[in-house]
Amino acid sequence: LFYGLVEYNPAGRNFDTGMAGLDLTPTRWISLNLETNYFNVNRDSDRKTILGLFASGPVSSGRLASTWTILRDRLDLVQGYSLQRTEIQDGLHRLGHLVDTALQIAWDEIGLAAEPAYYFSKSFGGTLQGVRASLHEQLTTRLTADLGVDFAKYEKVTGKNDTAFSTVLWTGYEIVKGWTVSAGFEYNRNTLFNKDIRGSFKIEY
Repeated sequence: LFYGLVEYNPAGRNFDTGMAGLDLTPTRWISLNLETNYFNVNRDSDRKTILGLFASGPVSSGRLASTWTILRDRLDLVQGYSLQRTEIQDGLHRLGHLVDTALQIAWDEIGLAAEPAYYFSKSFGGTLQGVRASLHEQLTTRLTADLGVDFAKYEKVTGKNDTAFSTVLWTGYEIVKGWTVSAGFEYNRNTLFNKDIRGSFKIEY
């Protein structure tokens, strides 16, 4: 399977996004994914994004991922590696690396899906490593619950080392087919927020 995406900004006269990928399944136990991405947001015509804090020009990346079926319909091992090239100043580029691995666990009999994961990143800004876990439970045909937890430790080139923690809980109920009402709770702690607590409500149709 080949896929791709291109976004062009007429106001800024530049290509904002480019993506191309290829999915391969040589056997029923192994699947491979190759993907390349290109981002070049025009900061004169677009809204400022968090990417603008770290880059002044295009960002390009390549990713290789593999999925290994350990127990069919029950347990998969997912691994990925990304190489990123960022223009931090005019004509000055830096490379970054991201490695991640996760176990995808499915227990369809009770409607449970779980994914514990580990990730490591190294770039011009420093190094980061963390663990995360997500749970999805189909409580009934209409009621679902999702829980996500993420803990990371990072070391910056500036010497400001710290940890970050995040947890998110959502519950959703499908009132009628295609119409879901959800409520969520979020707690975050990082260098910007010693304690950040949020509540959310959304309707999807």
